[in-house]
Amino acid sequence: MILKVFILYIPLFFLGIVISYLYFSHMIRSLQIENVSKSKVIKSLFFRLPIPVIGFLIAGFLGKIWGILSLFAGFTVYQVYFLVKVGKRLKEEVEKEAESLENIEENK
Repeated sequence: MILKVFILYIPLFFLGIVISYLYFSHMIRSLQIENVSKSKVIKSLFFRLPIPVIGFLIAGFLGKIWGILSLFAGFTVYQVYFLVKVGKRLKEEVEKEAESLENIEENK
């Protein structure tokens, strides 16, 4: 059983991270561009949908339910990383905007 974990489930976990990166990498770049339309980002994510679907089908074929859960865990780990990264950036932008508004109000 332990050998099966190292041979099958751990690689599926890392495959989940890679699949999530491929799925969300365009979103990260799109969010960094000013004035990008939401419909364009959603359309791009829709066209990338087969990437995780194929990954989950492969995981289901190789490892049944535990393979799917392993891939899902890797996918979720990268999603959390993505949300933390975007959240930190948005927090910095809000703080800079608040400082600039305070400076404008002080100069009046």
